[in-house]
Amino acid sequence: MSGGKIGHLRKEKHPRLVQGEVIGIDIDQPALDKFARKIKEVGLTDRVWALSCSMFDMDFPDGSFDIIWSEGSIYAVGFEKRLREGNQIIV
Repeated sequence: MSGGKIGHLRKEKHPRLVQGEVIGIDIDQPALDKFARKIKEVGLTDRVWALSCSMFDMDFPDGSFDIIWSEGSIYAVGFEKRLREGNQIIV
């Protein structure tokens, strides 16, 4: 998680498309620190957060998310395992 494209979330860039909140999770603290700096740099601290959390230990209530983007993590979890568990979050 580098936050490299986070500037695209600024409302002035896409005012009709970008209205939500973003939670970035990772267990890599240096990556989270970099992400948090980028959030502050582009002025999105009101709706973008960096959270130190394993994807195996997420504790969000049902219905918390409209979209989940989890590029590459399916390989860590295992696609078949995730489907077998019937988890509401498919990464």
